[in-house]
Amino acid sequence: MIKTPDKYDIYKRLREREDNAHAIGRSVIKSMQQAFLQRDRTALTRHWTRLLEVFDIVETVGDAVEVIDAPGYRTGIADATIAGYSSPTYLVSSWFLADCHHHLIDTSTGHERLHFVTGIRTENIRTLDRMVPVALETSSAIHAAADQLAATRILIEMDGWGHSVHGLFHSHPGAGLKATHPSSTDYSTHERYEKGGYPLVGAIFVKDGHVRFFSKDSDFTINVYGQGVEQLDEKIFKIAGSNLLFPIPQTDSLRGSERDRSARAPVRIQPSESI
Repeated sequence: MIKTPDKYDIYKRLREREDNAHAIGRSVIKSMQQAFLQRDRTALTRHWTRLLEVFDIVETVGDAVEVIDAPGYRTGIADATIAGYSSPTYLVSSWFLADCHHHLIDTSTGHERLHFVTGIRTENIRTLDRMVPVALETSSAIHAAADQLAATRILIEMDGWGHSVHGLFHSHPGAGLKATHPSSTDYSTHERYEKGGYPLVGAIFVKDGHVRFFSKDSDFTINVYGQGVEQLDEKIFKIAGSNLLFPIPQTDSLRGSERDRSARAPVRIQPSESI
């Protein structure tokens, strides 16, 4: 009689498969870095395709985890004991949220903007404390598209420092709570990250200071430290009007900004389709 594998054993095998994919991914990123330094676009494109294959492997692992988490699957131990799959908690300061608002709300043109966020990770705790701007390929009042090679450079730099993307923040046109609703494109962008096993929280900022955190399917918790930000709901906040007037501190955390527009990026953000 064949025994149904214990849930822990399956998680272990999936984790081994995921770790192997991550190792391949790191190797591919190093090759991409070399191709970039040599300005070899053909090799860079080939490595990028390989990296997408790695993403697909990790995404498949995520799909498998969803299957064994489904009701009715035989389980030998409690889900809470499966290390590495508990929902993440994101920690962010009210000051940093105000900085992000200043960077994202383009009062000169009214165009949408976006940037990555990284920070410290320990167990299932992730901080959102370093803004990582990315050059935009296109930008308008209803659309923003990041530059692919610029985003690749960010990926390489993060990997070199042992960091990963924790957040993808962008702006929407309009004001008020309804303007912060994610669009179908916003959701699809985050779904790929989430199914790939990379917890990534999104945040949508609008002109009057409303901020909504979201993901496609993954659960998460947001904790805001400091004053000047009012919590309206579990994942919705409002930056105080007085704080919207403060300038962003000029620090080196804003390096690599939109002055570099040499290529194209895998992240595309569309405005909200329903409010």
